[in-house]
Parts: sequence; structure tokens; C-alpha cells
Amino acid sequence: MIEYLIDNFFKKNVNSKIFHGFFKRNGGVSKDSFKSLNCALVDGEKKINVIENRKLACKKFSINPSNLVILNQIHSNKIIEVNKNSLAEKADGMISKDTELALGILTADCAPMIFSGQKYYGIIHLGWRGLFKNIISNLVKILKGKKEDIPNIHCSVGPHLNKQSFEVKKDFIELIRNQKPEIEHFISFENNKYFFDFSGSIKNDLIINGFKKINISSFDTFSNNKEFFSYRFSKKQNEVCGRQISLIGKYK
Repeated sequence: MIEYLIDNFFKKNVNSKIFHGFFKRNGGVSKDSFKSLNCALVDGEKKINVIENRKLACKKFSINPSNLVILNQIHSNKIIEVNKNSLAEKADGMISKDTELALGILTADCAPMIFSGQKYYGIIHLGWRGLFKNIISNLVKILKGKKEDIPNIHCSVGPHLNKQSFEVKKDFIELIRNQKPEIEHFISFENNKYFFDFSGSIKNDLIINGFKKINISSFDTFSNNKEFFSYRFSKKQNEVCGRQISLIGKYK
């Protein structure tokens, strides 16, 4: 059975025509490592399965699969405006004001972030690389250019790799010191290991950039790998990893 998470805080406070869902990995047609709602075209997966899984996700919101927009994600800070005629571009975030459209992001430990303002709504593929490249501040620049009021935009961050599962090495800490030193305090040393508080750093970046209406999921993709695809878990098992889809859109 297909399952997806709804953020009730987000749903209650945004336009009633906005729909969203953070899908789990269950209820699709894919097999083996991709079992079963894999929505990514990764090595070893059959394209026909991915197409069917994306259709199944769209069906949950009565959206025509041809109106689903998915990016070629590249761990960047690039965000684009899309409509029904948009083609898959290399980017990691989308905004739109169109109706009868679904915006989709694929993740497996990275964080899917949805948001909704007065006119525009959107979604971001938020990994640590994108965070380091200031994708959130780039989003703010774009939304301000569209006359959106940042403090009144509602944000919801879906399941992602939590602190207890985000072990890092010293080279990662050096990256933070060189690229984003203001979040170094989100590194902790416990039981002779270093851990990165990804959730905390996301919330911190959102607040610094003026967002006030924020909700962040506590679901950890690694420890809940039966429910969610986790790249880190699959790597430890020497398996190829699928991706779950997160959607946001707007009805007429």
C-alpha cells in the first residue's frame, strides 16, 4: 500500500488548494533494492517501473502524470520557476504559481523541503552540499523578487538523515570550516565519533534567512530504512539505492 506523510501544521496554514505529500518507499512496483516505490532513474532500475511509480504517486492527488515536473538534481543552489511546459533541468529547487501542477523532488537521506507563500509555492532538494552553497538564501532572493513576504511563508522539511545517523569524518568538518563556518557548532563529538546535526543546521539557516513558520520532520531515513530509502544504509549493505518522491502542487 502506498503511504505518504502529511504535515498537518503546513496543511492547516496554507491555501486550501495546495496539496503535498512526503512519500514512503512502499506500495510501488519496483523489486529488490528498489522495493518498491522507487521514483528515480538509477543504474539497475527499469524505466518502466519508475514511470509507473510516478504515476501511482500522482494518482494519490488526482494529478495527470504529464503535469509532474521533476528536476535533474545536481546538489547545487540553483532554483528555477516552472510551469506545465517546463522540461527537466539541472537544478535543485522549483517555484511555481501554476495550478494543476505537481513539483517533485527525489531523496534518500537529503531533505525535501516544501514551502508556500501568498502566490508562489515550491520544493527544494536540500542536501548538505546545497546547504553549504546557500541554497536557502538563494531561495529568499528569488522569492523576494516575486514580492513574497518571507516571514509569512510556511516551510515544511520532510524525512531526512538525522543527527544520530549522520556520522562524519574530519574532512567533512574541514569543509564546514572552509565553506560554512557559522554552522560548525552543529558538529558534536560523542563516543569517539563526530556527528552532524543536519536538522538543526537546516532550521538555523531558515531562521537566519527570515523564515518564521517552520516545521521539520523528526523521521530519520537511516534508522527507518524499511519505510524510507536511505543512501547511507544501502551503501553499508553494498546495494544500489532508490529514491522516494515528495510532491507539492496546487489545484484549480
